[in-house]
Amino acid sequence: MKRTGLALAMALLAAPMMVGGVAAQMRPVRPAPPVTVPSVVPVLEKACLPVAGGQPVAAGIAAAKSLGFAVTAAQGGLATLRQGAMVLNLAPGNCVLTLEHSGMADFPHVDHELTGWLPRLGRYWAGGMQADAAGLNARKFRAGGHTVLIWEMADEGERQLNINIGK
Repeated sequence: MKRTGLALAMALLAAPMMVGGVAAQMRPVRPAPPVTVPSVVPVLEKACLPVAGGQPVAAGIAAAKSLGFAVTAAQGGLATLRQGAMVLNLAPGNCVLTLEHSGMADFPHVDHELTGWLPRLGRYWAGGMQADAAGLNARKFRAGGHTVLIWEMADEGERQLNINIGK
């Protein structure tokens, strides 16, 4: 019993020194900046829907340029445009918008934005939320005669969010 009491007393005496040493090494932690996810609806509405509806890719390019996108590649009926971390791929009858470097909060934000906008296109159906073991989400919609897929991917630790609109 005396040994246990002595060990306990030694531990109690040493604790303030350990806490003081750790506290001296700790630095204040700055809060993370607020999550800012770009609004995807203007891009989908002005550049993707016309192309997915059958208009030429050139019309989608012109609309995307008016939104601040720059053409990075174009050949025949295909085009890739970029604005910051958003990449827009256009093909006849199809459009894919990619948000590069996305975080875990981006999918719920974009999903909420789509569920608010898609019913305005006409007849609307939303599939259930799908998630895999890695926590990557996917969801399928049908609105106004268009099929909309939204899914997350991860490649070498990099997460991105894709939105595809087609017939």
